[in-house]
Amino acid sequence: MLGSLLLNRLFVRPMLPPPLVPTLAIEFAPPAVAGVAYFALTGGTVNFAAAALAGYAVLMAVAQLRFIPLYARLRFSPGLWAFTFPYAAGATDALLWLTATRPPGTTAYAVVVIVLMTALIAGIAARTVVAAARGQLLAPPPPTTGPEAPRPDGLSD
Repeated sequence: MLGSLLLNRLFVRPMLPPPLVPTLAIEFAPPAVAGVAYFALTGGTVNFAAAALAGYAVLMAVAQLRFIPLYARLRFSPGLWAFTFPYAAGATDALLWLTATRPPGTTAYAVVVIVLMTALIAGIAARTVVAAARGQLLAPPPPTTGPEAPRPDGLSD
C-alpha cells in the first residue's frame, strides 16, 4: 500500500532533493523482505506465492537499474546508507532462491552476490569514515542566536 503512494509521488510531484534520492532504493526492500520471510515461514518451499514475491522483487530491481544514472550523480552523504538494507535484503532473497533451487553454478552465483554486497557496504562504510575524519559527514549546526544576531522574526527585544 505504501509503495503505491511512493510511486505515485514520483510520477506527479517534483523530483526529490539530492539528499533524499537514495531513499528511492527503499522501494526494493518490501518484496525482498517478504520473500525472505516467506522462505522462513515455509522452510524454503518454492511455489506460486514464492514465485510471485520473487517476480515483484525482480521488477523492483529492474526499476532500480533505471535509477543508476541518477544515483551516479549523487555526492556522498549519510543518506547513501539507504542503499544497504534493501540491497542486502535482495541479496539474502537471491541466496535463499539459490539454496532452494540449486541451479548449475550455484556456488559461483552465491559468491558473486556476497562479494557485490560486501563491496557495496564496505565502500559506503569506508566513505563514511573518511567523511567523518574530514568533518564532512554531518551538516554544520545552524548559527546560534546571540545578542548581536537579529531575531528570525525580524522583531527586536
